[in-house]
Amino acid sequence: MKTLIQDTLWKFTENINSQTNKSDNKYYYDNNEAIRIELSSKIAKQYAGWILIEKEIRNITSWLNTYNDIVKEIFGDNIPKYSHIVPDNKREKSSLLKAIMVAIITSYGKLFTSAEVRKVKLDKSQFKNDKDKLDLHESLMELRNKFAAHGGGHEYEFVNVVLLLDSNKDNGTMPIITRELSQPNSLSYNDIPLLVELLNELKEKADQKIVKLSQKLYKDIYSIDNDFWYYHANSKT
Repeated sequence: MKTLIQDTLWKFTENINSQTNKSDNKYYYDNNEAIRIELSSKIAKQYAGWILIEKEIRNITSWLNTYNDIVKEIFGDNIPKYSHIVPDNKREKSSLLKAIMVAIITSYGKLFTSAEVRKVKLDKSQFKNDKDKLDLHESLMELRNKFAAHGGGHEYEFVNVVLLLDSNKDNGTMPIITRELSQPNSLSYNDIPLLVELLNELKEKADQKIVKLSQKLYKDIYSIDNDFWYYHANSKT
């Protein structure tokens, strides 16, 4: 068993239901199994939503750290400031960078869009007093909307089908068809430090929301006598 709250008798075991693939944790107080009541109030749902947002931000930060490590491996101390192109002699890293980039921009977009499970979202107004962060945010959202989420037919990716003719007609050379394909392989390397700063700011915002909503939840729960909760638990069995 793991300690649930430091310096208390509350402990838990982590379990995953093999049929539903959902959490099926067991909780204990002083080694006796505790009663579990799932809360579904508006505040509880908001609290859950911000927990998901905070976890998403941590995921993005972790991927960005891996992304940054790969960029440093490719360029060493000579990382270009404004390019996002991978050199030809490092093309084996290109697919990996692209996969991480798509994960980052897709998950970043989710932070600012509401969903059925997660009823809350972040808002770009947080950056209204910081033009650089707002510009980066808009760039990421545009990249997400036009490439990662709704790919095809946009300036972020294109393919040209081209017919090639020998400039000397007298040679009698048969024409050939080729293709010109372009997709973004990576984020602009110059944006990485600012993106790290931006994510830290978003995480701080999410953490503040989680603390505030947690306090509201406890206030609501403690305003009701414990007998109500035990009666509620028994009525569910």
